[in-house]
Amino acid sequence: MPHAVPHAGNGTESVPYNIVCPERTTALSMVRRASTFTSARLVYMVIVAAYLSSSSALADWRVQATRCTGEEANGACIALNADSVEIQSADGDPISWPRTELVSITSLDSSEQITLPFPLNVTDSVSPTDAPGLLILPNDDRLVIASSEAGEAVLTVEHAASGASIAVPWESIANWMQSPQPSSVSLLAGQPARSDRMLLSNGDLISGELTQFGPEGVRIATAAGELAIGSERIAAVSFNPDFISLPLLPQSWAVLQLTDGSRLTATSCELRGDTLRIESQFEAEIELPVETVQSIHLYSERVVSLSSLPAAHWTYEPYVPSMLAVDGELEPVITTMIETNLLERANPAWNRSPLGGPIRIGGAEYPRGIGMRPRARLTFELHGEFQFFQSAVGIDDRAEGRGSVEFRVDSEEVALWNSPMLTGGDAPLDTGLIDITGKSELTLVVDFAEWGDLHDLAAWGNPILIRPPGDD
Repeated sequence: MPHAVPHAGNGTESVPYNIVCPERTTALSMVRRASTFTSARLVYMVIVAAYLSSSSALADWRVQATRCTGEEANGACIALNADSVEIQSADGDPISWPRTELVSITSLDSSEQITLPFPLNVTDSVSPTDAPGLLILPNDDRLVIASSEAGEAVLTVEHAASGASIAVPWESIANWMQSPQPSSVSLLAGQPARSDRMLLSNGDLISGELTQFGPEGVRIATAAGELAIGSERIAAVSFNPDFISLPLLPQSWAVLQLTDGSRLTATSCELRGDTLRIESQFEAEIELPVETVQSIHLYSERVVSLSSLPAAHWTYEPYVPSMLAVDGELEPVITTMIETNLLERANPAWNRSPLGGPIRIGGAEYPRGIGMRPRARLTFELHGEFQFFQSAVGIDDRAEGRGSVEFRVDSEEVALWNSPMLTGGDAPLDTGLIDITGKSELTLVVDFAEWGDLHDLAAWGNPILIRPPGDD
């Protein structure tokens, strides 16, 4: 079993916020002694002061919570668990919503635009002296790490922002990078090889089977024999995808984006004082100070991530109509283009930019989404189960301010929503809640605007389907 990070103190569970805590007990003892020589009014004031003192830490995490009905609540998050969230507004009573109706929780004390201390694209740059290590999981989760220690079954890493010690099973690791640089990212950007791959600091790339991974370095069996390489010479390691796996997600899950650029998929979240306790998808218990949490995207029986569903049908037509891609097959119109390049452009990018890497629109990052190039149509079967569709749309930041696209949402050959022309650098546009009650299918459409299809990196950020109430 993965190592569970102990709670602060003696390793026992911390006291939930609604249970009498030691500070309150001490205050009540003081009141009993004071009551022998003071008035009942003073006793009351001491009790109130003790309550406020012990509860003040609970009001530190200022958030905006968004409900699947479109409602928003701003204030201090005082409870978050498997059943509900509770927000204390500055001028009213606490607002309590069921967990299954939540779409997101965003910190009001941190920016939506996170400056990553490492490159996730080949064009990014970062100083090697300032860059921490980076661990990437097969679900695109990532951990910015200060150190790592190899064990037989797990790699134990120290999360740079929180200091949490996290045990990650080897089979849950896709890539490990030491002081990531664009050259490290280029190793990961290519087609996955059916072997372990290692990039050395001098740019050499070695493929084979890792037989040892430790602080002294690694041993890798290659076609030319086994090699021993010191850790100081290793820039990045990419693990054989044939041996990588993660446990399946339950119906209720969440994606946390942290202020240092880390991202974690969680199967449970619980607020305990000023700490968020989560269980990761790789089954490790992790405690995060709330100040390290930038946002939480939540999914449930009622709020479904569209990018988690299989597409029923898709088509792609390039601006120069040499070939047409239909459900992954090329249908030639004029056979003048290289088929592999066309299919690479045609394929929808699940939870990624069309050029790879995370989806970012106007500086805001979306952990879930779909990257597309025009002219493309992507259809999903709904079976009449859903009430609303909602998404952010825009040109992905990889276009570097260029490109222009028009977005549309269709159902059964009828347009339900159209965007104006959006260009690179525009802020994300929210579709709002689009009524899809009783609809059998949903089609996402991206089309050309100006200048053909140059730099047209269309992105749907966190597209969700919402079931009507009573179905969860």
